[in-house]
Amino acid sequence: MSRGYLLFALNTDSTDYVKLAHACALSIKITQPDGYNKVALVTNTPVDESAFDIVIPYIGPLGMDARSRAYDYTPFDETILLDADMLFLKDMSHYWSLVDSKDLFVTTAPQTYKSKLITNYGHYRKLFAENKWPNVYNAWTYFRKADISNQFFSLVKTITDNPAEFIDAIIPGCGLNTIPTDEAFALALIILDIVDDATNPDWQFPRITHMKPAVQLWDSYISDWNEKLRFSLDTKGQIKIGVWQQTELLHYVKKELITDEIIDTLKDAL
Repeated sequence: MSRGYLLFALNTDSTDYVKLAHACALSIKITQPDGYNKVALVTNTPVDESAFDIVIPYIGPLGMDARSRAYDYTPFDETILLDADMLFLKDMSHYWSLVDSKDLFVTTAPQTYKSKLITNYGHYRKLFAENKWPNVYNAWTYFRKADISNQFFSLVKTITDNPAEFIDAIIPGCGLNTIPTDEAFALALIILDIVDDATNPDWQFPRITHMKPAVQLWDSYISDWNEKLRFSLDTKGQIKIGVWQQTELLHYVKKELITDEIIDTLKDAL
């Protein structure tokens, strides 16, 4: 059985997602052992292929909707789908054996930069709270080549490609014109009646350090966490946010953090 990580990187006028994916791939190569460190990149942009094991040309909808095509594009029998703006900081290879009894698993375990589990739906997830949807984060999604995974991603594609139909039927008056990926994942799990099979809040893994400001339990809201806290990367590829050493999968959110200097530091660490 082949296994590996899958990244989508579709550049926009404002964000170089290929650079973010490059940093993510390097962090995987630094921290994960052989057999658990393969990375496939799906992109519509020419790339430096040295950090990736496989580069796959992409044709389809842009933005977050591209991830609805993960089942179609993965070259692996077992896949972990990731957001591009994440960095690995420790060996996470044992997670594969924890989920390999499942055909599909979506994490529900975000945490703050101080390692406090985020147990409420939060500022960004009003639809989840109002509708009591499973609090899924597609940023770490495991799936294997199996019928239920195929059904799931096929339905996610249908939801993201036809948002008006689902908005009118399920969440009328929500104010959305599109259905974001996390919401599409939640709806697909509910419609297929596989929430309990594909999630497990008691597992609390993988812990994703989610750096959106409004979930950090601060007294006041700021739009950019990096205005409050310094991001630092050492020569071994380890990260501190403020004075707090980070050890879990870091979803740093702020795309501008990944500079050419950061890429060079990760290359040297590798």
